Amino acid sequence: MDKEYGVLINGKHTGRDYHLEWMAPFTIESPTVKRHTIDVPFANGILDLAAFFNRKRCKV
Repeated sequence: MDKEYGVLINGKHTGRDYHLEWMAPFTIESPTVKRHTIDVPFANGILDLAAFFNRKRCKV
């Protein structure tokens, strides 16, 4: 049996329902970690602010 490749969107399969096929095999990789760093004057090293900028903010 052939493997069926595609994506399911709103209950419709791209390969089976729309007859769309992939042009070439590919993989989806995880995104890289974004870093927000600053150099602190008169300190040894840098400060990573990624946790501060990536936190979710809630509205009150």
